[in-house]
Amino acid sequence: MRTFTCNRRVLLSSLLTSAVLARTGYAFTIFRKPCLPAPCAAMEGDQLKLVLLGDIMLGRYVDDEFELPQRKIAAFGDVLPLIRQHNPGHTIVAGNLECAVTSHPVPTPKAFNFKLHPNHVGVLTELGLSYVSLANNHVLDYGRAGLEETHEVLDALGIAHSGSGTRQAAAAPAFVTKAGCKVAFLSYADHYEDWAAGHDRPGINFIDPASFKPEVLQQQVAAARAQGADLVLVFIHWGPNWRWRPDSSVQRLGRALLAAGADLVFGHSAHHIQGVQVLDSQAIIYGAGGFIDDYETEEEYR
Repeated sequence: MRTFTCNRRVLLSSLLTSAVLARTGYAFTIFRKPCLPAPCAAMEGDQLKLVLLGDIMLGRYVDDEFELPQRKIAAFGDVLPLIRQHNPGHTIVAGNLECAVTSHPVPTPKAFNFKLHPNHVGVLTELGLSYVSLANNHVLDYGRAGLEETHEVLDALGIAHSGSGTRQAAAAPAFVTKAGCKVAFLSYADHYEDWAAGHDRPGINFIDPASFKPEVLQQQVAAARAQGADLVLVFIHWGPNWRWRPDSSVQRLGRALLAAGADLVFGHSAHHIQGVQVLDSQAIIYGAGGFIDDYETEEEYR
């Protein structure tokens, strides 16, 4: 039987990160920022909590596993109780969806193609997802037809998403409101450049760490604020795979996103947990690792 990994350590690292940052006073302003009026915010349970999951790869042998109904829940091991222990009315569960959600049969010519069959989308609701980032190197694995179906499925489930579509749509934020706090999610990816969204061509919200324009980042964060966002979170798929440290270009881009006004930069793609950098009341999580994956070609990481 094929095995895959639902990375409990990654989830725990996200929760531990908030605990560690709490000692700096940072977790209160970002991870548990009171966005309700003061009398309500002081009441127990009125604080917003974020559960950030990293790369959610539900394709290939993971998707095969979901053919067996009894495996849909068992696949996540003891992770689900950790997520469900939080009040869903005050918790946003978010992650990078590292696959298309489609029945489209024709893959894009590339080395690895991942898709979750629409018959298995119950796993997304089991995770309690409020938002997924779609700016990554797998959302177009089954072409633009697969991307369109992915949007349709997520919309039907009520799961917010950003980072893909035509150029204007891909750059636009998604919003989730919980505990009286309106959170904006911007999503970027630094690969593949030829998947970059065009004016009338669906694709990803591509950004080049070597040649980005700070003023564009500032405009996009400001636009999210102008739409009433209390928090602006940036999900970004960046850097080479299998690295334990972020490249210098990735670090520069991360700091530029904070300078543009983002409250938190949540990075993923490396398949490894990388460092956390706290600057004043903002933070960069450079690499969240893989939340779930079959690690078919990397047996040592299963």
